[in-house]
Amino acid sequence: MKEIGYNILIKDEAGNVKDIRRKIVTLKTRGVLSPSHGKDKNKPIVVSLKHGDLIELKPLHSRKIRYTVSVFDVYSFAVRRYAQAQLLEKARAKKAKKAEVRERRALDRMEKRLRNAEA
Repeated sequence: MKEIGYNILIKDEAGNVKDIRRKIVTLKTRGVLSPSHGKDKNKPIVVSLKHGDLIELKPLHSRKIRYTVSVFDVYSFAVRRYAQAQLLEKARAKKAKKAEVRERRALDRMEKRLRNAEA
């Protein structure tokens, strides 16, 4: 698997490479938080990919609030959310079909009453 980020060379006084460290990738979202997020409203989210398959999320310029989540937890959440969306879509289709049948039966009852009233 390709690693994301880049290397930082740590050199000694003579200019020899002493150590190589991986730099953490940090990106800022294009969108911003909604006004329901209090003092962090209208701030983008800073996303950092940390070592050990971790994702850190925090509002821009915030030092206190940081949320660290495992990539596997995010994946599990995404899979569950997709499955729930599929179930919801299926339930909506079933509900629409039931409403159609119910409406058709109501029209049939009304027609039957009209026929009986005329006779």
